[in-house]
Amino acid sequence: MAISSEFAQAVRGGNKLRVRIMLKDSLLVDKTFRLFDEMQAYASAQGVSPWADADIPLEKAEKPWTEDTMNYELTALVNDFTKEHVNYVKAIIADVYKVSLPVSQPVRNTPVSQSAPQSVNRPTSSIMGTEDPHKTILNEASSINRILRNNKDENSGKRIWMNEDIDRIRRHAQRIVDACNRL
Repeated sequence: MAISSEFAQAVRGGNKLRVRIMLKDSLLVDKTFRLFDEMQAYASAQGVSPWADADIPLEKAEKPWTEDTMNYELTALVNDFTKEHVNYVKAIIADVYKVSLPVSQPVRNTPVSQSAPQSVNRPTSSIMGTEDPHKTILNEASSINRILRNNKDENSGKRIWMNEDIDRIRRHAQRIVDACNRL
């Protein structure tokens, strides 16, 4: 796998928030978590540590874990980007998607390789922000509108606000914000 130019740019600019968001998104893009390890190793090799200090003990939800649990923890991860929290989110993702990986695959403390990757390629995923910003904004706005159209009760016609819908709207809105920042 290769590091995207957007991620490399965020690392070069020292934009820790953007680095964390892109690392978080990589957990869903590649459920083997190899992309996360490679990105984290690249950032660390460039002197940008995404890690936060573990000041407060992590509160963990009991199983069974759901997509709502996963979405909540992914959102919380950006502000509490500790190794313990990342490992917990990895375990939830592996459980929710029934990934046949060791659930306790820990975050690496050292880079995958001692030198940073030399090539910087663009993945095709819009989640990583490689699409044209205008196209991303249109696509994400369309996704939000689709969620809003589909969350009405058929009998009463009133909106039904589900946590999953709210989390999905947040993710789409964040991608719009990221695209606006690239304009």
